[in-house]
Amino acid sequence: MIAPTVLAAALIGTSAPTAYYLLARRSLVREAELTARRAAAMVTSIAQERPDLWRYDTLKLLGDLREYVDQPDVAAVVLLDELGRDVPLGGASHVPESPAWGTAPVFSHDRRVGTVGVALDGRSVDRLALAMLAVFLALGIALSREVYRRGVRTVEEAEARIRELVRSLETARLALKAELGDAQSHLEEVMGHSLELREAERTRIARDLHDGVGQVLCGLRLRLDLLAQDLPEGELRSQAQETIRLVEAATNEVRRASMTLAAPPPEHRDLRGAIETMCERVATDQFSVRLDVGSLDGVPAPVATACYRILQEALANAARHASAQSVDVEVGLDAERGELFLTVRDEGRGFDPAAVRGLGLDGMQARALALGGRLDVQSSPGAGCTIRAILPGSGP
Repeated sequence: MIAPTVLAAALIGTSAPTAYYLLARRSLVREAELTARRAAAMVTSIAQERPDLWRYDTLKLLGDLREYVDQPDVAAVVLLDELGRDVPLGGASHVPESPAWGTAPVFSHDRRVGTVGVALDGRSVDRLALAMLAVFLALGIALSREVYRRGVRTVEEAEARIRELVRSLETARLALKAELGDAQSHLEEVMGHSLELREAERTRIARDLHDGVGQVLCGLRLRLDLLAQDLPEGELRSQAQETIRLVEAATNEVRRASMTLAAPPPEHRDLRGAIETMCERVATDQFSVRLDVGSLDGVPAPVATACYRILQEALANAARHASAQSVDVEVGLDAERGELFLTVRDEGRGFDPAAVRGLGLDGMQARALALGGRLDVQSSPGAGCTIRAILPGSGP
């Protein structure tokens, strides 16, 4: 801000004195030219009377030019002949520094025979211009100082308002942060309670399947066994035995579903072990599971449960619906992004995600979204399926 202030002071201090000096010097030159023309007219009249001897009549020339030589502003009067030689007028003229010169020709019978030069003293103009420069510089400095002072005060007031605004924003930010922390804590509490209720509901359904449908199927099988024993060999007994096998298959399916539903969710410190156990349990001779587990340290319990359940559903889909012979599982933490990633990829028959509902996709999607994550499904008929879940590594 100092540089513009200095520039303003310089402009204010020099503009008016410079303008005055230029105009005054121009006026002084015009006055010198006018005086030179009047003096040249007088010398011309002498040259007309004595065309050959006029330059030698010093007394006559000096007497006629006395009124110009004696003027207070006239510093010097110079007379030159046609060859540019000085015509003496008697005495020496002192020419000051930076005079304003004016010249005019001398004629004799329409022939130029000399030149009159008049020098006006410009020191008064210089002195007045310097005085004006001093006054206007002082005025410019005073005005610039006031402008600078007001500018500094304006900047300081603006900075004070900005600091106050920053303090207000910081206060609001801290308040919002506190509210967000409270809301996040409440959300974590609600999510934890929701997951607990969901797991409790799964356990209840598993118990109902085991104690209800499972027991009914066991009783049905016993009765069919007794009935088959009383039947004679033949087609009817064969049908009874086939029915027994179907009941056994239904019992095994109910038992498997009950075990899946009732499988305890992993603690966040043992998510790796729970995933490895699940993959080992699902793998068979006809269905292989290739597992790549990265670091899972510090995963919160709600995130660990969601990851476990999503993987459980994805493996079940691959084994039952995709007609896949193998599946690749990759799970770990992306420390840089603070995210837990889970990828389940099979080379089964695939499907159109936009056309197919069910298969547990909605449940997997809901689990991911509930924690602030996302779940992407990439599949097409005949091209297998890739399920990728991204969950917050530090909880909701």
